[in-house]
Amino acid sequence: MTDRSGRSVSWVGRQFWLGLVLLGMAARTWAGTDVWDRLTDVTFLRPVTEGRGVRPHAGAGDAPLPLVVPVQTRVISGDGSQATNFSVLLGDTLITAPPLPAGGNAGFHLVVLSRTNLEVLSNLSFGTDATSQATLAGMFQNSLGPEDLVILYTMGAPIPGGTGSWGLTQLPQFGAQETFYSAANGQFTSVYALIGNQGLNPGAGFELSSTANSLTTGQIQAVLAQDVNGNYFPVQPSFVTISTSTGPNSSSVQVSTSQGTVTIPAPAPPTGTQGGFHLVVLRRDALDQIATNPAVILQNVTFASNGTDIGATLEALQIMQAYLSILADSPNPELNLILLSSFGVPLFECTSATCNALQAIEYAFDLIAIRTNLVAATGGVVDFDQLQGPGYYSLLGIPWKNQNVAPKTIEVRSWTPAGAGATGLNVVLQRNPKGWFDPVASDTVGGVDYRMFSLAYQTSTPWPVAPNASTNPCPEGDEACAAYQALSLYVTQPSPNLASIREEYVNLSAELSTYMDRMSAATYGAVSNGLFSEVVFSAVQGQLTNELFYAISVQKVYTQYEGLLNDFAIDQNSDLVSALGNVSQQVPVPTTSNVGYDLEAVVKFLVQSAAAIETDGASKAALGVLNAVLGFGLAKNRSPAGNTENALLVEASELSSQIQGLFNNGLLGMGILFKELLSDWGKLQTVGSLAQEPPGPGNGFSWGPQTEGRINASMVPGFTLSFYQSLMNTIYQRVVFASVPFSDPSQYCYQDDCTTSHYGTFCKCHNGVYSAPAYDYLTVPEGTDYNIYVIATSDIRYPAGTVITNDLVSLRVYLPDFLQGVGTWTGILTNAQPQGWSDYLNPIGGWCSGDLVPAPQPDGTLQWVARGELGRRYQLERAFSLGGEWLPQEEPWVAGPDFVTYPPPLVEAPQQYFRLRRLD
Repeated sequence: MTDRSGRSVSWVGRQFWLGLVLLGMAARTWAGTDVWDRLTDVTFLRPVTEGRGVRPHAGAGDAPLPLVVPVQTRVISGDGSQATNFSVLLGDTLITAPPLPAGGNAGFHLVVLSRTNLEVLSNLSFGTDATSQATLAGMFQNSLGPEDLVILYTMGAPIPGGTGSWGLTQLPQFGAQETFYSAANGQFTSVYALIGNQGLNPGAGFELSSTANSLTTGQIQAVLAQDVNGNYFPVQPSFVTISTSTGPNSSSVQVSTSQGTVTIPAPAPPTGTQGGFHLVVLRRDALDQIATNPAVILQNVTFASNGTDIGATLEALQIMQAYLSILADSPNPELNLILLSSFGVPLFECTSATCNALQAIEYAFDLIAIRTNLVAATGGVVDFDQLQGPGYYSLLGIPWKNQNVAPKTIEVRSWTPAGAGATGLNVVLQRNPKGWFDPVASDTVGGVDYRMFSLAYQTSTPWPVAPNASTNPCPEGDEACAAYQALSLYVTQPSPNLASIREEYVNLSAELSTYMDRMSAATYGAVSNGLFSEVVFSAVQGQLTNELFYAISVQKVYTQYEGLLNDFAIDQNSDLVSALGNVSQQVPVPTTSNVGYDLEAVVKFLVQSAAAIETDGASKAALGVLNAVLGFGLAKNRSPAGNTENALLVEASELSSQIQGLFNNGLLGMGILFKELLSDWGKLQTVGSLAQEPPGPGNGFSWGPQTEGRINASMVPGFTLSFYQSLMNTIYQRVVFASVPFSDPSQYCYQDDCTTSHYGTFCKCHNGVYSAPAYDYLTVPEGTDYNIYVIATSDIRYPAGTVITNDLVSLRVYLPDFLQGVGTWTGILTNAQPQGWSDYLNPIGGWCSGDLVPAPQPDGTLQWVARGELGRRYQLERAFSLGGEWLPQEEPWVAGPDFVTYPPPLVEAPQQYFRLRRLD
């Protein structure tokens, strides 16, 4: 095949894709195919300057491609005064910007790579003049396609304001979200960088812009990894872990990054404080800089919300509310990461002995204001009422101005006695495409290890002994290479009799234990061929013994995870399929409806759920690795245009098989992950050490015979809930009550068929319309009113409660997490106003109960007709204003089989409202 310039292009990418498809048919022989042999590391040798069609690695056109290649934008050398001081670092290669025709550095550097083989297709510099603007815009509009990986960044001085084409309206098609111009404030960014390709949704590329992040340097540091289509796509593997620690007397926040761990203790509260809250606010766009940049910590405050007296408590609560309001109203609230933890007994007990009536009212309103702010701005549940007794509370949240954006909030609450089982919140965060850190999973017990994913992408480490030993024949005089090949042939005889034993590390069918035995028994005399000394032989033998030891451990872990994923996806009798059947019975999905299922969302959801309840150390460590395994598979699942394909729309009857297909892709991704770990000395040594048994602190990537069943059992409820979320959007709608004076949807009533005469206004009254089970609705306080979110069918039926109520509380999955997830993966549930809403809160509507039907008479007067439940006592009541006091109108009566008819009374009020209230 050829590329657009007519040159021969390697078929490696295509063979790789085809190999993985075939491997899925025989999972346990994956490594036996030569796909593994072709995916070896390649060293980048030389800088690339101006030009097109230059391959950035050595060798002929069919040279093997690297599996993972680091990339960094905006690398500056010298004084940065010229365009030639700016480069893209691709592997070990500097792709240097060509000089600008007018000199200087004000402009852009554009690098275009082939996603198939990382060939440099374009390397160009653009100035700020009108001609350059038009040329650059034209390239994005006409010359770049889905097969191109685009790297664009600003080089020097800020882009000047004014008119022109610098908006580059095509950039969102390449994954950009903010671009380098902010229409909101009319400003151009001084630093901007983008890595993307055509076909991405806006915000799906990797983008940094100083219009939103003043701390950015314009350096995107990522790695390019091959997907299952053989195309390179950038991923950012860095993780940050945040832990809260709370107890009777203190609170602290610990942030761990690749640069080290930073502990943020709470400032000491005033003497005599019984408890309170610790608020830490961090910059989520620069969280990884916390060890070296103090500007990342925006706030670290203690609030004595259980102070020495009610006066001190009220002052602390009002200050706390002021802090939260400022955060929610800041220009870019979503840049803030809020951590709120309690300590001691955090809330003051307001009794007649400790506060008067006015203080009690003020105290209640302060708590409502704080709760409302946290619920509305961060999505927290914040049931502070539970904190009147000993207990602990932690929340990690991201405030949002736009209430339509679901905040990524993780919350934990514990009502244990002081000091006994105080709960901390452990959250793992990962960079999103904008470079901002989002929560990935929470672990309220501790022990989940999420290092596997980042380990696969760490910088490669050469083999310390015989690094070039796979060269055949060995370079003349290279004794280590000769000893390596002689030992390899000796150890692997009679079959496969390989000159390079390292090729066997990624072969699951290889008898590595046998190789280890033969390696330990090998002697210089039995192996020597006269090309190396005994000293060199001993050094090579010792290194290969270590490598085999670690490779055996890593392969054992691989086999365990392969079996675990097969339990989930391949075995038709697995609990995964049973869970789907259970949910399908409870939620009858029409066979003609499409069901959206997003494996990535499910993985995060279930790991968060299972990690919260599973206390077995080995299981928790395994959950972390499984998260990485499936995440790696998802990172590989990209279309030729770069978009993820893990969100499927399938017929409900086909959902089971489609899920199995997605998990097969996870197996493929896991194979790629472990191949990367087994092909590099640094990664092999690190993971091999973590895989030692018995599992304990610092290791635990391997487990004993009982652990797989525990993992399966703890994850199935997460799948059940996820299936439930996936199925709900086919038959349910989301009903929203806005600013209502009641907190339970069953209190909602409405009137219709209203008729007005000189006697007043008469309506038919409906109540008991929305009587939702617990967990099927979410109430959010808003001042003295409430917003209520109800999930219901169009005929006012509700989901079967058994699936939800059996699992939500035990899984520590809270209503915002569940309800906000429903329908958000493939679209949002239909938003609908409550039935009868057009007659709610208007002059001819109001609250009511019972059933009153207006009956116009021939003479123009009205009567009303009522009929109640047989044998029940009823009372007719009326009010003269909406929400006014209800007064008895007639004597109580006992309902019989017939209607009760009354003429309306003559009253002086122009409006009156009637209701029929049941007395027993």
